[in-house]
Amino acid sequence: FTEGVKQGELQQTIKFDDPQKTFELKFAPVGGELTKTAIANKLMNGNEVTWTVDINKASRDIKVAELSDVTTSTEMNHELLGDIEVYEITKVSMDGNVEVAATPTNTFTSFPINLGDINKPYRIVYKSKLKENKTTSFTNTATLTGTENGKQISQSDTFDIELPFYEHLVKQKDVKKEGQ
Repeated sequence: FTEGVKQGELQQTIKFDDPQKTFELKFAPVGGELTKTAIANKLMNGNEVTWTVDINKASRDIKVAELSDVTTSTEMNHELLGDIEVYEITKVSMDGNVEVAATPTNTFTSFPINLGDINKPYRIVYKSKLKENKTTSFTNTATLTGTENGKQISQSDTFDIELPFYEHLVKQKDVKKEGQ
């Protein structure tokens, strides 16, 4: 293979010196077919997290696709904030980078979300709000289920996010020293 084959889109045509010999190859993206990331709204004392889940990055034919994610539980200490937006991924590179449509193709109000039969990659974006502003970390898992070629499939990814929390300093007037 040439260096050019190691970059670019997932589906590539390999050409040889003989024009009769060409092959269509489909590569798997680096990082997997389902990836999850998160970013807090602040570096310290954050109270919202934006979650991003990219699914089906290899454009497999998945029937009855459903994405689940735990956004409300006593252990998680956070709850869904607003809608869950689904965007079509218009291009996936072999290095795992994606290009995403500017407007959502669908919105949902809760998990799990039923995506139906899919054969394209999608990006799901949603926010969660902390119930209590003293949580310092989350571990959160998204899972895509469905069937492919009559077989049940399940893909998951877990993301850990740290949210440093610091108590605010309280100024006191007229603090008296002991013995005064």
